[in-house]
Amino acid sequence: MSSPKDITAIVTAAVKAALEAKKSSRFKTKLPEPYNGERKTAVLDNWLFAIERYQDAEDLNESDTIKLAVTLLTKEAATWW
Repeated sequence: MSSPKDITAIVTAAVKAALEAKKSSRFKTKLPEPYNGERKTAVLDNWLFAIERYQDAEDLNESDTIKLAVTLLTKEAATWW
């Protein structure tokens, strides 16, 4: 039977391996396209959806997602923030 120390070591190693695997993923998530302020509902909805997909794929918290989104605002939209 495994001791609590053995189980802790196994779990710790598994977590470290999972985190390392995420860092060295075989694919790179494509950044969403910049948003220029175009006032079409479909364009804005698609951009927001792309931001949410990126947030999920990169496991970003809300604060980091907002920082990312702000950097993707261009032209008229850049003046809003």
